Amino acid sequence: MSCAYNAILSAARAALHASGYRVPRSNRSHHYYEIQSLRHTVGIDAATVLRIEAIQKKRNTGDYVRVGEVSESLATETRVFAATLCGEVREWLALEHPDLS
Repeated sequence: MSCAYNAILSAARAALHASGYRVPRSNRSHHYYEIQSLRHTVGIDAATVLRIEAIQKKRNTGDYVRVGEVSESLATETRVFAATLCGEVREWLALEHPDLS
């Protein structure tokens, strides 16, 4: 779950950087802003952003509160979702920033 979330976060960060922006790591909410930026860079809908936020909460619980709490099916579902989202970001990069892809 953690790897899938990190892939989503990296994709969001790549889209933000390609658009000429970045969120300083010194900002305690930098993950939040990077995920939210997907709505403005790639055009991801609000429901998808909410799903990413739910993944983040489950990842935090699984990593910091109750280790091993994430089921195999949820981990698989999250991995597939992350792969799809990363693919969308790659397509957007190829279309909007072909010099970067």
